Amino acid sequence: MSAPRRRKRKPALWVRSLHIYGSLVGLLALLLFACSGFLLHHSDWFESPPEVIEESFTIPPGLEGLEAVSQLRARGVKGLLGAFSKEGQRLDLSFERPGETSEVLVDLSSGRVTIRRERRGLVAALGEVHTGKTSGTLGGLLLDAVALLLIALSASGLYLWASLPKRRRLGLLLIAGSGLAFLALILYWS
Repeated sequence: MSAPRRRKRKPALWVRSLHIYGSLVGLLALLLFACSGFLLHHSDWFESPPEVIEESFTIPPGLEGLEAVSQLRARGVKGLLGAFSKEGQRLDLSFERPGETSEVLVDLSSGRVTIRRERRGLVAALGEVHTGKTSGTLGGLLLDAVALLLIALSASGLYLWASLPKRRRLGLLLIAGSGLAFLALILYWS
């Protein structure tokens, strides 16, 4: 094999390795993303009534806002702090995580805490993970990593396809057809 031809094949070998091993790493993430997207799209098929749990307990009275939040977390309240408002000696808080919302009322003068927790089930949790809603920083980073991996796999797949002259015509037809279908959907929706 001549030197110019070897140099030409070297990037294709590197991209092929990236494509193969990137696919192996991203396979489960892609599967989860595809399944959660399907469940999100057809959530009405899998709807179930939310489970509502109410509980109450006390924390030390007279705490400031974030000290009260720390006490709540120590008592098992989980999720991202969504809403936080203070009116006099009363805190209204909302904690969210995939598939669950907790509405918390705290009387700072007495330390009395009332929690109303709504659990929406696995399908709702997967849908919220899919969209990134209530996933927090770590969930957002995970979604970003999966998106970047899919972009890299798409780009490497296109590069590998372009390096195979025998399959170029069929590939061009498939790309053109899917591009036209995508354009038709955009025009239909607008």
